[in-house]
Amino acid sequence: MLELQCGEIKLFQNLKLLDGQVLKSENAYIASVMQNGKVIGNSEGETDIVIEENHEIVNRFHCKVTCGKSSLPLLLNRFNKVPAPCGELVLLEPHLVPENNEILLEQYTASAFSQMVQAAKKENIWLIANFGYRSNEQQAQIIDHFTSLEGKEKAMQRCAPVGFSEHHSGLSLDVGGGIYKENQQLAAARTVWSWIAENCHKYGFALKNLPGKEKITGTIYEPWHIRYLGDLELCAQLHEKQLTLDEYLDQI
Repeated sequence: MLELQCGEIKLFQNLKLLDGQVLKSENAYIASVMQNGKVIGNSEGETDIVIEENHEIVNRFHCKVTCGKSSLPLLLNRFNKVPAPCGELVLLEPHLVPENNEILLEQYTASAFSQMVQAAKKENIWLIANFGYRSNEQQAQIIDHFTSLEGKEKAMQRCAPVGFSEHHSGLSLDVGGGIYKENQQLAAARTVWSWIAENCHKYGFALKNLPGKEKITGTIYEPWHIRYLGDLELCAQLHEKQLTLDEYLDQI
């Protein structure tokens, strides 16, 4: 059994992953894993850390996290299972979502996004949340949709497995929108994503999947996908150094 404290990062001793094997946590809220064998204690409790090969579990380790004196930003990705939303979910206001859509976000994430939208409007930029919280069923539907379009292998490069999407936490959202002047749209989402990349850290968000970091995050570059961290100092540091959260945690 692996034992560690909240806020502690511990390396699995003598762990060697073979080609095609991945390390996964079955409850990221208790402990998160990185593919170099590091385990991060997030909250008091017990969970299992598993090694998978071809989506089959080939080894299992029990992990116990005890109370500690510090905490680290929560690492959520396709290797760390999200069992439930992270806090209370609230319905985004109608002007923040596409017409006739209902989107849920964790309450502090929703508040921060609303503030970012108001700031963007001052620059004639309109932001809209296309996706927020997703249930396991909704994630499965999205995987099926992209599988039908481009095959299973490409779909799983784009989509996290069911239960392992950051969207399950309610802390992440996919953003679109446009640039407007006198109520006329001048440019669509790609230009908006540039604004997000330069400004989202000011409101407690970070770009989840940066360009050129696909081998680190396990996911394609997604300029529309932002993750709420809440720590403005940390977000500024990630932005300035162009780090993923995975890289930041690996340096500690």
